[in-house]
Amino acid sequence: MGESRRLSKPVRPEDPSLEQQVFALCTEAAEQAGGYLVPHMDEHTINIVFAGHQVTVKVEARDKPH
Repeated sequence: MGESRRLSKPVRPEDPSLEQQVFALCTEAAEQAGGYLVPHMDEHTINIVFAGHQVTVKVEARDKPH
């Protein structure tokens, strides 16, 4: 089981958004798993390549809180 990390609610304008925090976690997890990252032109989106397979990850905010 992996390590969990708590996200912080942005309070100040310079604090990273929740989307930025989740994007950073996804990026770090992909690198640690041996994938390599390919730049993507959309914000908060990465392409991850594992052994010839490509996965696109896009982090978006939800419109409605649950």
